[in-house]
Amino acid sequence: MKIGLLIPTREEAEGLPPHLPCATGFGAGKTAACAAVTKLLFQEGCDAILVWGTAGALKAELPLGGLMLAREVAYSDYDVSPLYGSDGLGFVPQVAEQCWMPCSPAFNQALARLLPLHFPQAPFCGEGRISAGDVFDNAKYYRPDNRIEGAADAVDMESPAVTHFCRLMEPLLSRRIPVGIVRLLSNYIGASASGEFLDSLSRIQAMNRQLPALLRQLEGFLEERQASGGPLP
Repeated sequence: MKIGLLIPTREEAEGLPPHLPCATGFGAGKTAACAAVTKLLFQEGCDAILVWGTAGALKAELPLGGLMLAREVAYSDYDVSPLYGSDGLGFVPQVAEQCWMPCSPAFNQALARLLPLHFPQAPFCGEGRISAGDVFDNAKYYRPDNRIEGAADAVDMESPAVTHFCRLMEPLLSRRIPVGIVRLLSNYIGASASGEFLDSLSRIQAMNRQLPALLRQLEGFLEERQASGGPLP
């Protein structure tokens, strides 16, 4: 079991030890995220993907500097209605008719156990919903009537694209591709989003040093699960 690490920006990846199977610095957004996953699957030969980086919190009760696991992800700007029976934002034919794409329960089970051990300095926020589009999370772009954002806990610019891309690749590779998504909550959605994001970089850069140990334990957990229970969910 080989887990590939995806970190969107070079700034978020600073402090990362060398020689890890990773794709960093491809940039923010959906297209860049798919390019990064391509490298991990086809050049690095990874079996699973772990997305790591920052996200903006949509709920005031979520602590900045906390770590959130994505239980489900959805596009906040994908809309093909009225084609394919779509009923609006987030509907992806044959992938996400219910809008929300689930992440791997097995991956999340392991991450929920390991994150507090490896990062005791960061409050663990549990699982939540993450929405994404190709727009940075500043107040002037936030739409309160957006049904995906309204049901989300946090926003980023990559998570649904990674999950969607892996779903499309599974039939071609004849195997499941587990996806886990961990986001450090860097800011609340608002006018100061860009400044809060920059302030959070030192936090995640310090945490990057612990990622090799986390990946080793995750790989061991998933290998044990495969050996005892067959294919990963």
